[in-house]
Amino acid sequence: MKTNLFVGCDSLERVEQRFLELSKVFSGQEEIMGSIKADYSVLKQTHSISKPVKTIKNQATMNGMVDALHSKVKSEDVHVEIIKDWLWVSGKTYDARDALKELGFRYSADKKSWYWRDDEKRIIGKHDPLPIEEIRSKYGSREVILL
Repeated sequence: MKTNLFVGCDSLERVEQRFLELSKVFSGQEEIMGSIKADYSVLKQTHSISKPVKTIKNQATMNGMVDALHSKVKSEDVHVEIIKDWLWVSGKTYDARDALKELGFRYSADKKSWYWRDDEKRIIGKHDPLPIEEIRSKYGSREVILL
């Protein structure tokens, strides 16, 4: 039965540190050291090939989007509400349409409203669109007041 002696080593530095520790413990035991050296070389190659990818994802949260709406949309005739995980903007939005597009809102023609949702909340597949009143009654809504 083979055990992984490098469990928890998530970086190249930890793999090298663990190898040095194991070399001290198992020095003189050629069979075990051969297995450790083989595991070490595989892990070393794996960690050197796969560099951590640092992606800066502009992930807007609901609070961040509401704050952005506060700064970009300055109309009293605009109605903003949160329904489940979606942010809906309705009313006289024609003057604010460019700002809404810039913020990542999309227009729903059947509801005559703009909406924003996190990409993870996207509904995939075919479905019949629900009227906004039915969505409100199903999930409830919270009104957001723009200052």
